Amino acid sequence: MAQHSNWRDCKAWKDAGLPFTTTSNQACKLFDAALTQYVGWYDEPSVGGLEKTLHDLLEADPENVMGHVINNGLELMSTGHSPRLDPEFEKSLGLMSHLVADTNKLSEWERQHVRAINLYGKGYMTDACSVWEDILLEYPQDMLALKFAHDSYFYLGYQVQMRDSVARVMPQWKADMPLYSYLYGMHAFGLCETNFYDEAEKLARKGEHQAAVDIFDSEVCKRFQCSGSMLDMVDACSLLFRLELEGIEIGQRWENLYEMCYSHINDHLLAFNDAHLMMAYIGAKKKEAAATCLTSLREYAEKCLGTNRTITKDVGIRMCEALVAYDDDRYADAVDVLHPVRYKLVKIGGSNAQRDIFNQFLIHAALKSEKTVHHKLARSLLAERKSLKEQSPLTDRLIAKSLLQHID
Repeated sequence: MAQHSNWRDCKAWKDAGLPFTTTSNQACKLFDAALTQYVGWYDEPSVGGLEKTLHDLLEADPENVMGHVINNGLELMSTGHSPRLDPEFEKSLGLMSHLVADTNKLSEWERQHVRAINLYGKGYMTDACSVWEDILLEYPQDMLALKFAHDSYFYLGYQVQMRDSVARVMPQWKADMPLYSYLYGMHAFGLCETNFYDEAEKLARKGEHQAAVDIFDSEVCKRFQCSGSMLDMVDACSLLFRLELEGIEIGQRWENLYEMCYSHINDHLLAFNDAHLMMAYIGAKKKEAAATCLTSLREYAEKCLGTNRTITKDVGIRMCEALVAYDDDRYADAVDVLHPVRYKLVKIGGSNAQRDIFNQFLIHAALKSEKTVHHKLARSLLAERKSLKEQSPLTDRLIAKSLLQHID
């Protein structure tokens, strides 16, 4: 891990071709510290962690636009706050824009970054990505633009773009450049998401259910309670919901998760998030919250603008409707709602592994449906899944379950 004394100062950033409009070496170093922690996804003790780093960065030079860019950008990427609902966040974005309007000294690089963050904050995620790609054409070694685009493509389910965006800039980097090694991880993830990988490891390893529950109690639960991070919350929702689909008794574990999820019921920053939050509402048996969420989603889809609004209208609402139907024992309705958009689920973003929960959910709903045609659908989906994941224990368990139910 990088040490505080090695963070890049004004001259180092200028030498890298990314001149900051600031004379504060401390601001430049703290920007580097924040960027490094974001890319590496860790808290560096020498600077007090990412949150403190961002605070100190803005204090070191309140007029350093890139400090506001990374601060606001990370808030947006966390998908835990919406400027549409959070006046303080909206104020922070306004201050950033004011700094751009108030000076003609800023570089075009800085102005483009502000433009991208403003577009993202208004819901135009794909347009923001286009601006970041424009930045990378001129500044291919701009890790912030690359990472913001990479994470946004992940949220949007743009797998090819996630892969190619990194591939385009890699020849412009050298091995001795800061953060260089992270390019390989980012590119590898994009390659995996587009099926460019060696299938050397054919045998999938079975996870033990009690071990998974223990991991939730000892690690996952503590993580989302301490961090309040949306990423940690959706991971927790996904794990509990997968275990419930497998017939594991969850007990009261949904309760604490529900309380945190409910505070985001009207955010609607990502359809991916909304679908996972719905799992918490139905998991905790809060039918009123589930109904409120659906109403809020429908109003959002009708009244708001932006990329996520379109995804929500096309796919997100259906996913949540299917989850509610399943919770109400209306399994046939769940299948009828979700199956037609099955191939559109990639639009919600996330990884293949994360979205697979909805493939599993559809199979479970089809198995429980009273319609014979849905039983046949389940059998077809399982045959398809078996051909793609031949050694998957989970698939074998589902096939065994279908045979026990005497599917015709």
